[in-house]
Amino acid sequence: MYTLTFTDNTTFNGGTIHNSLWTQIPDKPISQLIYNLCEKTFIFKDYQSYNHLIEKANISGTEFITRILIMGKTVEKVDMIIFDLKQKKIFRQTAQFGFEYNNKPTGGWKIGTEGTLGVILTRQEPPKSPIIVPEGV
Repeated sequence: MYTLTFTDNTTFNGGTIHNSLWTQIPDKPISQLIYNLCEKTFIFKDYQSYNHLIEKANISGTEFITRILIMGKTVEKVDMIIFDLKQKKIFRQTAQFGFEYNNKPTGGWKIGTEGTLGVILTRQEPPKSPIIVPEGV
């Protein structure tokens, strides 16, 4: 689901959408977070802190994942990529730090690199099945 690269060039591979292993990330500065989801790759680089949040809803005793938020923090703002699984859409959003989730702060931030501005890069993954082009086209 995600791979972290630390400033010492070591890496950490995250788990699954149901067990992300976020709490098991080593306590050392992160230089890059690569997140793969829905055949898309998002690369967060050079943020001061990194976070992700998996939002769930419980309907009639069954738990559903509704949204996944990937976050990178600079001095005063949080850049986010939001996978809205209910609407089947991906959004990019920026919020003031401390108001990043429903106008409230989030916990679980992991340290990044100081004095950097942060950037998000996007890469579309190739389709999992071949593209069939009709004859005569």
